[in-house]
Amino acid sequence: MFQTLQAQPADPLLALIGLFHDDPRDGKLDLGVGTYRDERGLTPVMGAVKEAERMLVASQRTKAYLGVEGDGRFVDLVGSVAFGAPTCAFAGRLTGVQTPGGSGGLRLGAELIAAARPGARVWVGTPTWPNHHAILGAVGLSVAAYRYLDPATQSLCLEDMLAALSRAQPGDVVLLHGCCHNPTGAELNENEWGTVIGVLVERGLVPLIDLAYQGLGGGLDVDAEATRRVLASVEEALVAYSCDKNFGLYRERTGALFALARDAEAAEVVRGVMLNLARANWSMPPDHGAAVVRGVLESEELGRL
Repeated sequence: MFQTLQAQPADPLLALIGLFHDDPRDGKLDLGVGTYRDERGLTPVMGAVKEAERMLVASQRTKAYLGVEGDGRFVDLVGSVAFGAPTCAFAGRLTGVQTPGGSGGLRLGAELIAAARPGARVWVGTPTWPNHHAILGAVGLSVAAYRYLDPATQSLCLEDMLAALSRAQPGDVVLLHGCCHNPTGAELNENEWGTVIGVLVERGLVPLIDLAYQGLGGGLDVDAEATRRVLASVEEALVAYSCDKNFGLYRERTGALFALARDAEAAEVVRGVMLNLARANWSMPPDHGAAVVRGVLESEELGRL
């Protein structure tokens, strides 16, 4: 059977990391995977995370499954951080489930799109995080590219973006970086976001927001402002959330997928499909990272560390 398989090219990002490790020179900088590094080049465990882990080990009495949706309290707390409290402002239209990291959220979101509209078209700016294309393509979605940044001038190509989205058809999906654009760091300003949101609404487009760096740009609320504005304006949306960066939980694979539906009844249907897709994929998400995040967010003391 396996003789029919073909060798695959190395992931360009992972290949770069391999080159870094093999390079014997001192003073080298790793610009590969987006992990926080201190002045020694190390990725430390945050003090609040360490304390939350200590408390978790002391109090945890079981390793039984939590269920396909994961830790519901974690999802609620992260939702409040991402969308502002209370999330009841969405009147039951917003639902979420825990996922294995932000990548798991993106994959589940892509599968949900494919289930709703097989072969749907997703508009993606270039450059973007390389794995976006792989995740979307793996479930049979069609990717349409537009220029987001001019490499020669290092400036945003807003007109190119708006021209592309003006050609999009109702129901097309638009992948957006909620903050701290990866890999460029180039951000839309408040007015530019307003213009983009206007096109989303006018054309009936569905935003898929990758919110992977909340808190690492201008602060928790500043970094979530664009996402909140989008969700307040559109009828349907998806948000893939990652705790890898803002909690330093990279290897714990801690994330969530949130879906905004047209009404509360539709949200229940969407939630059921999300859970069925997750069950057929990872079945149950890992708990440790989610339990740690819950411990930090439930504690005023740990929140100050």
